[in-house]
Amino acid sequence: TDLSARSLVMAARAASYSGDIDGARAMLARVDGERLERGTRSEFALEQAWLACATGDPPQASAALRRAVEIAEREASQELCGLLAERMRTHFVGTPAFAELARRFHDLTQALQRRTDTPLYAHATVGAVWSAIWSGDCERARAMHDSLWVDVERWRAFRSLHVDLCMTRSFLATIAGDRLTAGRFAGVLLGFL
Repeated sequence: TDLSARSLVMAARAASYSGDIDGARAMLARVDGERLERGTRSEFALEQAWLACATGDPPQASAALRRAVEIAEREASQELCGLLAERMRTHFVGTPAFAELARRFHDLTQALQRRTDTPLYAHATVGAVWSAIWSGDCERARAMHDSLWVDVERWRAFRSLHVDLCMTRSFLATIAGDRLTAGRFAGVLLGFL
C-alpha cells in the first residue's frame, strides 16, 4: 500500500539524517516507485536525490530532483509542496539541474501560496536565491534574500531555514566583498554545529 511505502520513505529519511546511508538505500530499494501515489512518488524521488548527493552522484541527484519537481508541478498541491520545500535545500546547489529546478519550484509555490510569511514560501525562496546566485544574478538573489531577512526573527524557529538564510547571507556578503558581514554569518553558521 502507499501508506506502508511512504513509511519506508520516511524511515529512509530518518536513516539518512542519522548518517546511515546504506540503511536508507536499503529501505528505498524495498519501495516500488512506480506503484506509489504521485505525492509519495515525489517524496520518494526527493529521498533518492538526497542519497545520490550523499554518495557523490550529482547527475543522478539531478535526475531524481527533476522527477520530484515535475510531479509537484503536475499535482500543483500546496500540501505536497510543503512536504518537499524543507528538503529542497542547499544540499543540491552543486547538482547540474539545481538552478532551473529551484526556480521552477519557487514559481510553483508562488502560484500556490502568495503569503510571504509561510515556511513553504520561505523555503522555496531560499532555493530561488541559490538559483539566482548560481545563474549569476546576484542582484535578484539579494532582493529575494532581503525580502525574507526582514522576518528573520520569525524564521529562527525553523532551524533548517535559519541556517540556509545565514548561509546565503554570508555567501552574498562574500560576493559583495563585505568580509565583515560574511565572517559574522560564517560564525553564526559554526554556532549551529
